[in-house]
Amino acid sequence: MNLVACSEPCRYQQEGFCTRENFSTFSAKINGCCYFEPIEQTKKSPVD
Repeated sequence: MNLVACSEPCRYQQEGFCTRENFSTFSAKINGCCYFEPIEQTKKSPVD
């Protein structure tokens, strides 16, 4: 287990650390991290 500090709103960030397990694939560097994936926002239903 790697202890990579992370403070970005990433789907792998948990309690200030990266929890990603597969570091073999990566994308372009975003927010300083090539493994960054934004947290998916839940769609709010329209108010009637």
